[in-house]
Amino acid sequence: MDGMTLYEALHAKPQGEWGTRILAEMGFLLEMSRVSGGKWMDRITEQLALLQTADRANGAITRADVQRAEAALSDLAPEARAYEITCAAHAHIDMNWMWGFQETAAVTIDTFRTMLKLMDEYPDFTFSQSQASVYRIVAEYAPELLDPIRARVHEGRWEVTASTWVENDKNMSGSEAMARHLLYTKRYLSKLLDIPAESIQLDFEPDTFGHCANLPEILNNGGIRYYYHCRGMNEAHIYNWQAPSGAQVLVYREPAWYNQTIEPDMFRNVPSFCAEYHTKQYLKVYGVGDHGGGPTRRDVSRLVEMAGWPLFPTIRFGTIHGFFRKLERDRAAFPTVCRELNYVFTGCYTSQSRIKQANQIGEDRLYESEALDSMAGLMIPSYRITDSYETAWRRILFNQFHDILPGSGVPETRAYALGEFQKAVAAAQINGKYAMEQLCAAMDTSAVQPDGNADRAAGAGVGYGTSAASGFGFPSAERGAGAVRLYTLFNPSQFDRDTAAELTVWDWPGDPERMVAETADGRPIPVQLLESGPHYWDHYFHRLLLKTAVPSFGYTTVVLRSAPLRRLPPVWHPGPDCDFISDQPIELENEYLHAVFSPNTMALCSLVDRETGAELLHSKPAGVFRLITEETGNGMTAWRVGKYAKTENLSEMCPVTVSETVHGALRQQIRFELHRDALTLRGTVMLDAGSRALRYHLTVDWRLFGDKQGIPQLQFAVPLAASAGTALCATPYGVVERPALAHDVPCLGAMAAPAVGDRAVMLLSDCKYGFRNNGDELLVNLIRASYDPDPMPEIGEHTIDIGIGVDSYDPAALLRMRDQFVHPTASCANTAHSGSLAPDGQAFAVQNAVLTAVKRAENGSGWIFRMYNADPIAAEALLRFPRPVSVAERTDVLENGTEAPLSVNDCTVRVVLSVGQMATVRVLLAPEKAD
Repeated sequence: MDGMTLYEALHAKPQGEWGTRILAEMGFLLEMSRVSGGKWMDRITEQLALLQTADRANGAITRADVQRAEAALSDLAPEARAYEITCAAHAHIDMNWMWGFQETAAVTIDTFRTMLKLMDEYPDFTFSQSQASVYRIVAEYAPELLDPIRARVHEGRWEVTASTWVENDKNMSGSEAMARHLLYTKRYLSKLLDIPAESIQLDFEPDTFGHCANLPEILNNGGIRYYYHCRGMNEAHIYNWQAPSGAQVLVYREPAWYNQTIEPDMFRNVPSFCAEYHTKQYLKVYGVGDHGGGPTRRDVSRLVEMAGWPLFPTIRFGTIHGFFRKLERDRAAFPTVCRELNYVFTGCYTSQSRIKQANQIGEDRLYESEALDSMAGLMIPSYRITDSYETAWRRILFNQFHDILPGSGVPETRAYALGEFQKAVAAAQINGKYAMEQLCAAMDTSAVQPDGNADRAAGAGVGYGTSAASGFGFPSAERGAGAVRLYTLFNPSQFDRDTAAELTVWDWPGDPERMVAETADGRPIPVQLLESGPHYWDHYFHRLLLKTAVPSFGYTTVVLRSAPLRRLPPVWHPGPDCDFISDQPIELENEYLHAVFSPNTMALCSLVDRETGAELLHSKPAGVFRLITEETGNGMTAWRVGKYAKTENLSEMCPVTVSETVHGALRQQIRFELHRDALTLRGTVMLDAGSRALRYHLTVDWRLFGDKQGIPQLQFAVPLAASAGTALCATPYGVVERPALAHDVPCLGAMAAPAVGDRAVMLLSDCKYGFRNNGDELLVNLIRASYDPDPMPEIGEHTIDIGIGVDSYDPAALLRMRDQFVHPTASCANTAHSGSLAPDGQAFAVQNAVLTAVKRAENGSGWIFRMYNADPIAAEALLRFPRPVSVAERTDVLENGTEAPLSVNDCTVRVVLSVGQMATVRVLLAPEKAD
């Protein structure tokens, strides 16, 4: 028999301690010989034959048999020892996966106590631990462990592999959230463990469900050089991963699995693995995980024993950082990969949709609040923030763990996540409102003469606008009184606005039909009354639309008055002189779009781009709601979208009632309802003046359950006029163009498909991530009722905003459309008073780049602007300020200066960005000159 056959025959039989040892060695030597062209095969086969003879004669392989074979092949030991295996122990600790936070904390503390004990017993044993959140748990619940952990870290035996707050999802975490993971993790751990922030150069993500294309660029900006993962790819295991910008990280994709115990024959594949990648280095990550625990005493003892076997590779306890540093010697031989690493678990783009809504809304409100805070800080020298944003951001970042944000947890997972979101969004709302109020207080609005009436309006509406139904917006309590009111509209986004903005007026003493609006200098503003609502906690309100220009990162003050009475109202109100019911299509139209709806189904029959005159939709109705029934044969229903077993067009099958049609000067809208068994959908489709998108505001009462017979899924579909072989998808720090696929893909709330000429149809959402381009239609999944591990994840009422937009087919247009869709104009009640600021103003402006954040510098000196280039060509970003710039420097994500020179021309900072590149810029303005 040949060597392989002899080995298999011996391996098939249970062996004792010595037999197990020699067979592990022989298996390794056989593979080492094979990759060397069979160089030692005859000699190895000879020894295997002798071992088989001994085994048959004695019933077992004895110590003497093993020592004889090892001596006969001792000259192969140097060849075997040339292979180096770094054994890095770790404990994969899932945050709140199949349990509540209390169990996560217990798992963390118990695991760390075990690791410290093993370190006392085994002087060479090393341990690696990711996730800043687990260190935060130790600091909060078991601070007595910090000194021993700190000591082991400084000794080099406890490796910190935490460059992110949690092992976060890399597709649905937003752009700025990706940066905050690096910023807050490195700053926190550097202080907590007394280590240099730059010593953390690894992003350890063993279980993350896919990875966005721009991740190497993001990581490079945070000082990360190495990446470890398992999922999202089935090709290379060692490679250079390159972002569109050209930035690279060195990647090791686990060839086995990250949760493993130590077994004697587990290194048999090492020679072939190393031969494929032209290296002698191999990493073995081991330890019991998911529910923590880490390596066992048996694992450590086995490694100590195996390290002494003479015909085996060199085995060392070590760190993952150390392994990568060795691997870098052979980096030139590794392949280069230039793409996103997807797709894994497409159900996770939709499951447990309230968690996803909390994430998207939380990120957006924090962005807006920090922008408002920065506007106030840049314009009011004495302004100080009421509270730090770091705590709020940490709550959002924790919920981005790869089993929380993807919706693959239990009810306790969901409950904790939504509680943390409420705290985070409260901080965003209160800080943002405070910034607006301070800006209002600093404005000179003394030219407006109040009517002198003191009434009960001041203080009305407290808390209004902050709920889910209101989109978790900023509070809008009244501060004025009488029939002359002042309000300031704030634009916290980077694009100038000249679209309709909503405003709520409390306890107006006059006739709302006579309400007129004007700018602070007296120019009239179009106004439309949307709704009058009595009895909101003993107050009444009027919800209005105003149309006035508001600059990016700026504000405009408006005045509301009561117009003079031109004629007496009638004594009575007669009924209608004419009454008719019609099946005529319902039309909505503004300067950009002409939309036609069926009055019976509310399907969108036609959408015409008025700038080109082109029809953008297929002959099939669009804007329809479908109820999909997914097959469940593949199991793991929270993780996987099953094949479509049944598709029902709810817009045609269910009674659709149109309850209201409004054709106002600033907003045209249709209210409708549809019902099907345990599902009620109430919607308002709106088209505002100046908008390039139809907006659907939906309230869905969902009472459907998934089970083994099928998973119900609610879907919104937009058929296209032409086949779309590709679609643009918003992703972290960029836009990727993906081919048409028959499965869901992750998008940050926006997808665009080419329509006619250079025009595109865009599908938008304020809180959804699971999109699909079928080739002839765009789809977004709204709700899907998976049943495991959470049996009832979606029961109750959902609020969802989706949109259909029209613009150019290019990344910048898609991101601009999304920005305007998710960042509405905010308003704040103002009063007449003197001040140093004009009633209209702009704090700064950004051009030729996509801004992801503006915030205070962590060191308290200056302001941080983070941006990226989404265009397919290099760009020169411009930051413009109302007064001269004294300092402008490029920094990394940690806000350390990179010595990259920036061009400053008085009030303008220029930042050159290559394709796909991101930049963090610190700016300090010159002091204001005294009058």
